[in-house]
Amino acid sequence: MKRLSAIQIGTPRVQYYDGIMMRANPSLHEGAFAILRKVARNGARVIDVGSGQGAFAARLRDEGFQVTAVDKDPSDFKATGIEFVEIDFDRPDQVNAFKRDHSTLYDIAVGMEVIEHVENPWEYCRFLLSLVKPGGLVLLTTPNAESALSRIELLCTGTFSHFGPSDVIQSGHINPLTFHELHLIADGVGAETLVATAICPLPWLIISRRPLVVLRSLMAALVRIFAGRNARGDVICFVLRKPK
Repeated sequence: MKRLSAIQIGTPRVQYYDGIMMRANPSLHEGAFAILRKVARNGARVIDVGSGQGAFAARLRDEGFQVTAVDKDPSDFKATGIEFVEIDFDRPDQVNAFKRDHSTLYDIAVGMEVIEHVENPWEYCRFLLSLVKPGGLVLLTTPNAESALSRIELLCTGTFSHFGPSDVIQSGHINPLTFHELHLIADGVGAETLVATAICPLPWLIISRRPLVVLRSLMAALVRIFAGRNARGDVICFVLRKPK
């Protein structure tokens, strides 16, 4: 991908950290870590739930955090020097056993680009909160269903950006979330919202060989003028704090 400030040419290239593929928006990990660094203490104990290949876990490791990674496929995990726990989140017995053994052990729980995959986002947030100590933090990110580009996608196709039929099949995205719903979830699970922001800024113009892509980016640029800050980023980032 070539970037000229507010202009995106083509499709963003897959990015890597320490040779590990980041399966997300190319600027997500950097943006999310910048937010986490502002609220987390040095050397905090972090559990990365749904770690994938471990690119973000590796970044946390390199910045001095004590990291435990959790996912269902140990063969897919590429980061070194990090504790890995295998768990299939579709298996209630495994989830309950994990909660029993890991309750309140961590300072921070990270759920990066996971909540859109689960059937019950409220219960998922309760699960993450159960893993951290009183006063501990939960970092959540998810595709921004109310971004300017997503609003145009909804208008033109009837589905949010990142949640079309192909995204369900290829990525397992089943739950589009907005700021409003995430605030409702945070209140409903008894957490305090410390951060609620849009990260991964959208370009004002996408140059593509596909005319509809260009047209939708222009329409989205017009929406951004009136829709406020929440519409400017491709990803929502929330930081929740567990009551003391």
